[in-house]
Amino acid sequence: MSAVSTLTRFYADDFVTIQYDEAHQCIVTSRHGYPSDEKIKLSLNKSLELLKLKKSRKIISDMRGIKGTWTGSNAWIAQHWMPQAIEAGLRYVAYIYPPDVFSQFALQDLIKKNDHYTLQIFKSLEEAEAWMNEVA
Repeated sequence: MSAVSTLTRFYADDFVTIQYDEAHQCIVTSRHGYPSDEKIKLSLNKSLELLKLKKSRKIISDMRGIKGTWTGSNAWIAQHWMPQAIEAGLRYVAYIYPPDVFSQFALQDLIKKNDHYTLQIFKSLEEAEAWMNEVA
């Protein structure tokens, strides 16, 4: 039986909403709109804050609302953010696949740069939550 999500908002702006899901013990981020390097870095640094605060090992990254590419930020993510997130305890990331073709390309590029944590791609939040329950 799947646990019912109990989300507590940690941070929100015009680009990202970051919440903590007590039931699944994971961070849930939802991005929407067009990304900029500044927005990407701010959203990931806020996620890192929550990761440390909750000592979480899991993030669900809902990319369904994002439009456009962020490939210019991927090197920073891979070289700077990922190692810090791993040091903070991150082990599992579930990406919910974006419908925007440019965002799909950026996500695929980021995935190629990952050698730090286990990841899966899903089409829905429910699928991502189910996987998070499996990886405990």
